[in-house]
Amino acid sequence: MITSALYGVIPAFAPIAPHRLDFLMKLKVAGKSLKSHWQVAYEESMKDQELIFSLLSSEFETVFPKEIREKMVTFKFMEERDGKLKIHSTISKKARGAFLTALMENQVTSVEEIKKLSFAGFHYREDLSSDKELAFVK
Repeated sequence: MITSALYGVIPAFAPIAPHRLDFLMKLKVAGKSLKSHWQVAYEESMKDQELIFSLLSSEFETVFPKEIREKMVTFKFMEERDGKLKIHSTISKKARGAFLTALMENQVTSVEEIKKLSFAGFHYREDLSSDKELAFVK
C-alpha cells in the first residue's frame, strides 16, 4: 500500500496524478486538517497487519496511532563519503523509491528477504541496524 495526503491509503500500483500535497500544508477538508481527515482511514487500513514495512516520512508516520507504529519496521539509508556515513533527505528520498521498487519487483514479504536485497548501490548493514530499524549504506 502507498499513503498519500491526497488519495489516502491506496494499492501500490494504483494510478495517481502527480501532486505536492503533504500533512504540513494548512489545507482543511470539512474544517479538519489533512492529518485529522485521513487518520481513521489510515488506521483502518493497517489495523489487522502484524508486520508493516514502513518507508513513511516522519510526518506521515504520525498519522498512524502508536499501536500501529509499534508494528512498523523502518529503514534508514546512508551514503559513505570520505569514510563517514551521511544521512540526508535527498539520499533518503531517492533510496526509498529505489527500495520500494526492489521490494515489489522481488515480491519481498519478510525481514530476512529484505536483508538480502541490494538496490541502487545500497546494501544492508547489520552493525547499524536494530530489530525495528534496518540500515542500508551506499
